[in-house]
Amino acid sequence: MLTWAITRAGHDVDAYLEKNPQVKTWIDGEKKPTVRQLEVFADKVYIPYGFLLMEKQLDEKCPIPFFRTKTKGDHFNLNVYEAVITMQNRQHWLSEYLTANDYDKPTFIGRYSEEYDVAKVVDAIKEILDLTPDWAFDLQSTGAAINLFVGKLENVGCVVMFQSMIGFQTSRKIPVSECRGFTLVDEHAPCIFINNDDAPGAKLFTLVHEFVHVLKGESAGDGGDDTLKEDNELERFCDAVAAEFLMPENLFRDIWTKRKGDFKRVATPFKVSGLAAARRALTLGLITKECFFAYYQWLTSLPVTPKPKGGSGDFYATAKKRLGYAFLVHVRNAINSNQLLYRDAYALTGYSGNSFNKLINEHL
Repeated sequence: MLTWAITRAGHDVDAYLEKNPQVKTWIDGEKKPTVRQLEVFADKVYIPYGFLLMEKQLDEKCPIPFFRTKTKGDHFNLNVYEAVITMQNRQHWLSEYLTANDYDKPTFIGRYSEEYDVAKVVDAIKEILDLTPDWAFDLQSTGAAINLFVGKLENVGCVVMFQSMIGFQTSRKIPVSECRGFTLVDEHAPCIFINNDDAPGAKLFTLVHEFVHVLKGESAGDGGDDTLKEDNELERFCDAVAAEFLMPENLFRDIWTKRKGDFKRVATPFKVSGLAAARRALTLGLITKECFFAYYQWLTSLPVTPKPKGGSGDFYATAKKRLGYAFLVHVRNAINSNQLLYRDAYALTGYSGNSFNKLINEHL
């Protein structure tokens, strides 16, 4: 059970035991740990203490499929797994609350379960969210486009949460290479999770991609790098819809010509990345695969600019982004109508006390 807990937390057993010789004495049977020592160990490997006392290991599997380009096959990332479970718990509460209060179900969930026509789904997104083909052109930044799109999603009944770690544990980051985002479909409360550590353009693309999963009616996760996807028909379809929605072919060809194929300048009005523009150009036959991969290799060879250190920003704005404005409004309303205890609200949101009260009463 000890070695399973170490592996579960993502450690190499030999390397972990070399750094923690006391744990090795337990495994070798030389010594027995005290209850307090086991509690400390459990905390360090992010496992409930009681799990260590079971007779056999749990068979933990991610409840939704994750499609990856870098890491394929059966792969267990504890942080991604816990992010999904946390979102499921929030969704379960919200779905029951909306059902009990006779909220109308969103009518678009699973609408395209048998439809694989990209143009029709793109038109559906524009109709559902009331957006024009050039909706992002007049916005100042990709961040503004993300905020607008999220607001549209929330208006039609979706919950969107941006997080990059488990709780507030900076040591437990959710790697972008494992999880760019995921969707949990529910007939009352469809939820979309976005990895906030991803690049702004990639987050916008993932948002649209995940909304296509809602329209398709299938929960799934998106993990991997930003190169061409393969292997899965649904993922290719979601990417194709997102690309056509964000960069409509007619508009893209026109701007491609006017800006002479400069990937970064072509990407600017669409609020996407230069790489997304290059990928779109490849799909439309405007560049060759050799050109695309040369540009991709050049981008990946550039030095990574570290994020500036400084203040933590607006605490309450961050909280609203982490939990989703729509979700928090329902939590507040449930508390005010005596349908949710403060104790349970604290557990659902991860916030408590004065911070929680200010969040729901002064910042929504």
